[in-house]
Amino acid sequence: MSWLFAVLLAVPAADVRVPLVEHQVAGSPRAALEAVEVILAERPEVAAEVGASYLRGRLHEELGQLDQAEEAFADALSEAPALQPYVRYRLALAQERARHPEVAAGLIASVVHPAVPPGLLGPAAELFARAIAGGGDCRILTGVERRPLPERERRLLRVVGALCADRRGDHLAAGQILCNLLEGGRDDDPARLAAERFDELLRRDRDLGPSLAEHGCDAELLVGLTFHQHRQFDLSILYLERAAPRLGSGRTVRSDRELDALYALARGYFWRDQFAVAADRFAELAPRTRDLAERARVLYQQARSLELAGDWTGADAAFRRTFLTDRQGELAGPAVLSALRLEWRGGREAPALHLLGILMRMPEAREYASRAHLFLAVSDLVRGRLDRAEGWLAAAERLDRDARLEVSYWRGRLAELRLGKAGVEDRETAARAVAEYLAAALEDPYHPLAMDARVRFSSPPLAAAAAREARSRAATGTSEGLLAAWLLLGEGSLEGRASRRALAERHAAAAATARFYRLVPAPVRLWPLWERELDQAPEMLLALGRVEDGASAVGRHFPADDPALAYTGSRLLLDALRAREAILLADAFARPLTRRVPEPVQPREVRSLLFPLPWRDRIAGEARRFGTDPHLLAAVIREESRFDPRALSPASARGLTQFVWLTARRLAAEVGLGAIQPSDLYEPRIAIALGAAYLAELEGELDGSVHRALAAYNAGPAQAQLWQAYCFSRELPEYYSKTGFAQTRAYLRKVLSSRAQYAELYPEIEAP
Repeated sequence: MSWLFAVLLAVPAADVRVPLVEHQVAGSPRAALEAVEVILAERPEVAAEVGASYLRGRLHEELGQLDQAEEAFADALSEAPALQPYVRYRLALAQERARHPEVAAGLIASVVHPAVPPGLLGPAAELFARAIAGGGDCRILTGVERRPLPERERRLLRVVGALCADRRGDHLAAGQILCNLLEGGRDDDPARLAAERFDELLRRDRDLGPSLAEHGCDAELLVGLTFHQHRQFDLSILYLERAAPRLGSGRTVRSDRELDALYALARGYFWRDQFAVAADRFAELAPRTRDLAERARVLYQQARSLELAGDWTGADAAFRRTFLTDRQGELAGPAVLSALRLEWRGGREAPALHLLGILMRMPEAREYASRAHLFLAVSDLVRGRLDRAEGWLAAAERLDRDARLEVSYWRGRLAELRLGKAGVEDRETAARAVAEYLAAALEDPYHPLAMDARVRFSSPPLAAAAAREARSRAATGTSEGLLAAWLLLGEGSLEGRASRRALAERHAAAAATARFYRLVPAPVRLWPLWERELDQAPEMLLALGRVEDGASAVGRHFPADDPALAYTGSRLLLDALRAREAILLADAFARPLTRRVPEPVQPREVRSLLFPLPWRDRIAGEARRFGTDPHLLAAVIREESRFDPRALSPASARGLTQFVWLTARRLAAEVGLGAIQPSDLYEPRIAIALGAAYLAELEGELDGSVHRALAAYNAGPAQAQLWQAYCFSRELPEYYSKTGFAQTRAYLRKVLSSRAQYAELYPEIEAP
């Protein structure tokens, strides 16, 4: 018996929270506030038990009534004990807004505790750190530091401890705290804050560095490496250049730390687009490495720097040296492939084919050999040469089955070119082109090459063959046949639309998938939540309708194994701007559907959860402001961060649009956002504006090319331009197949596919 029938048979006595949640789900905070006032007046004991005053405070906040909110939170101090940490957090925020950091620090100190739910502990620790930094009493820190906190919060408090030591005038103690913290890790936000604090200390106290060195800490080295990790290259280069003379000159590096510092210094120049300087630094470092693998890594980066600097002859030689240095290493295959591309693009076919032979004799380099064959085949096809491409395409597919879709597409191009060469109607060749293009489209209808293939079905040379194949496929009556007919004919054809509709109706009637086509949000009064004892803070908050606070409890009460409930939970999370969790829950509950049903005919209710559009108005507005496609901007955000405003990548890219600091700081000044801080990148308003501005800037610099702009977003503008230099045309398919990084090819595939999904799901948001 499903949960719905069970509840209908025995609906419990109405819970006082049900109408409160119903109003909030309906988007009526004023009605919810009126209802909570009634409960507080008429049933005060029940109101205190469920935390009604806390809800009243949150609703006042939502309505912009901050004074009333603070009064409500003060009343809530005597209510539900489990919610007290949340109450104190909101009161501390109010004191921070009122510029009373000493009061905020006192209020929030007890919330920075290991027993507090993780979803609150992180923000509470950050607020505590801000309050102390803003003037809070450092004596409060002592008791908080003694608690067994998680690593991130513990490290954040150590930064606060350094600040307090600095206030006492004990710069050496502050420096030692920061040294120990950075020795323990350099890739999180506490490390960034520590480096910024260290930078300030070292600028104020020039004797601090030598004093710390006497205690075994090379402050400039640690700060430089940390700023490099967080992509603050202007500062990383400054500090690493200062530290470099202490790392010796000409001798072999002595430690991983020395190698990391010298490598980071060269990479810093690389990421600042000073490629010639970077190449020189890598050249200086190469003979100082300790083993062949290290040397190959440095030589490979030297080669990349030379290539981007425009010295292709030098780059070719350096790629070859990389291979010769470590023939069995992980960079041997990429180095040979890179040299092959340079030789071929320079018109030197014989050396390029010799390098192809070397790749074929490297069993560990099958993927790179496949990419080399694709590179050669595509180069011939876009220039109209047909005699060698088939063999190269066959080899590419044999060496890497993952290249099958690309190979099918280019075989379609080969057949289409042969059709054009014939100059007469050739039904067999046209049918072959259609069959190859269709194979690509069936494998992934929204893949960028598949999308191009679908456009080609309607071109004059192929339209008749595509129509014949569509009729043949539709006549089979199978699901694949109906999908093929729609792909071949498209939405512009009556028969194509009919095929898609028939396929959707078939899946909507199938036993395994029918329920996914009838999903509706479960009414609040029928949620199983009301049948359970709720004693944990997140589920109590969820029962008050504060999904953003109780997001961690959604999965327990709206489980993925019940699609109707999980659909409701996913919608709740999305409405609360917890899109990442919404997507995860939707992906889990919809798996029986997505494994069986092609994306184009999955129900919109599910697709809109897998491809959501939170911050819709802001995304559309910023896209219009800067002149870029809102569907593209939404797709970039989905693939960069899954709409998580707090996302932090291993490369220290932050926020919804995953900006690194170097780019963000420049753009913010140019578009009127002023002098931002790295933490500002977690603010959706700033992140979305920067994302739209950057996409528009890249499209403008790259002649309006969306695919090159996306490649630049992922790998940098210089690299994106380099891949275009490999090409003989400016079309997307050639560029895609010649994109040198597997990560960037995957990025192009995901973002362009998502863009197509967003355009289908949200056509009302028009591109400029």
